[in-house]
Amino acid sequence: MAELTQRRLVQKAGVSTVAATGIVGCLGQSCGSLDSVTVAYVPIYPNMQHYVMEREGYYEEAPAEVSIERFSSGPSVVKAFAGGDVDVALFGCCSRTSG
Repeated sequence: MAELTQRRLVQKAGVSTVAATGIVGCLGQSCGSLDSVTVAYVPIYPNMQHYVMEREGYYEEAPAEVSIERFSSGPSVVKAFAGGDVDVALFGCCSRTSG
């Protein structure tokens, strides 16, 4: 049996997430086919999967054209995602408190 490496897991999960999110966006609408998916991200450590997927060419394996948009903050990604401007949103928080 083939061993599932962390890299392969990220690849499968990432491509599946991008494809599934684009397809889910068509539910309740008259989408004939999935032509493109827009992925939004904030360049912070919790979004490392974006960099891995981009570097390894995993976006190219998605069954649709993937366009990537970089945002400067989480709230701006949330606003774009909620407004339907992007199909997939990668954002998170990386703050820690001491004490």
